[in-house]
Amino acid sequence: MVKQVFNYFLKVVGAAYLGLVMMLVVTVPIRLITENYNVEYAVSSLACVIVSMIALLIMCIKDGYDEKANVKIGTAILYMSLAVALYVIITIIFRYYTGAATNVVYVAKLLGGLDDMVDLKEIVTNYKGLMFISLVVQAIPLIPAMIFGYIIGKKKREQSRKSLIRE
Repeated sequence: MVKQVFNYFLKVVGAAYLGLVMMLVVTVPIRLITENYNVEYAVSSLACVIVSMIALLIMCIKDGYDEKANVKIGTAILYMSLAVALYVIITIIFRYYTGAATNVVYVAKLLGGLDDMVDLKEIVTNYKGLMFISLVVQAIPLIPAMIFGYIIGKKKREQSRKSLIRE
């Protein structure tokens, strides 16, 4: 169990960093289009979460397809949920000083109507609840992406087995 949770945790961290890369890529054209930092924060954070979800979907397809993953879907969902919870806990322990938590700061600024000049240290110190809500809101969509990837992988495996049996 611990191995599977850690495996999913690594996927979540990897997906978060892929999302961060997309966030950086999207930020440049947005800054050329508008000087409104709220638009930048909203669009880049949304891009980060979407890319993270797509990455997790793709990574979890393999898990669902693998023969070793002969795990019931309920158990897999538990492992995935624990991995995302572990990601949230570790992010909080490191006081959001992980590179992948940039989108959490952006969304917290949007939700709290905070000024662009407010830095991470001040937000973490004075707006802990806002940061937590922002983190959870952005972490929750990762779980369905993982589940759908796992289900797609399992269905692909079933189709592959059926086609092998027919031949």
